[in-house]
Amino acid sequence: MLDIGWSEILIIAVVALIVVGPKELPQLLRVAGQWAARARRMAGEFQSQMNEAIREAELDDVRKSVQDLRALSPKALLAEQIGSVTESLAKVERETNAELARLDAGIAPTPPAEPEIAGPEVPGTVVVDPPAIEAGSLAPAPIPAAETPQFGDAAPLAPHDTPAATAVPVEKDPTRP
Repeated sequence: MLDIGWSEILIIAVVALIVVGPKELPQLLRVAGQWAARARRMAGEFQSQMNEAIREAELDDVRKSVQDLRALSPKALLAEQIGSVTESLAKVERETNAELARLDAGIAPTPPAEPEIAGPEVPGTVVVDPPAIEAGSLAPAPIPAAETPQFGDAAPLAPHDTPAATAVPVEKDPTRP
């Protein structure tokens, strides 16, 4: 507080007794006590007002938090999400209807081209799957025996039982580049 020890208080009391006198000292102490009581009362009021302001600030924060939680209702969030999805679907529907109308207006769809068989691209050959070859019409080419590799102790490659595809020479189509 004021950091005054007993020795300082004793010195102040002796000086006050000499200056004021023993007759007026009790009145002086009464007035000093009243001032101290007023100071304590004012300090208490100030402290209670500060505590009340702090409580109001905290209460305002709590009220704001409660209002934010009420604003974040699941119904509102769900309605917002459904609205955005509905808008997206309506946009897709409009685009699809416009495209269908454009196609119906005069552009006839072209028939799909025959699917090409994927395989190695060698000019002048067409790749044919073995099941597509009729029995007896074309015989698969014999697979040459694999030679042993020159490097290390690797085992020779075993020939496969059935080839995946057989290359058949065909004339070059003049319409294709």
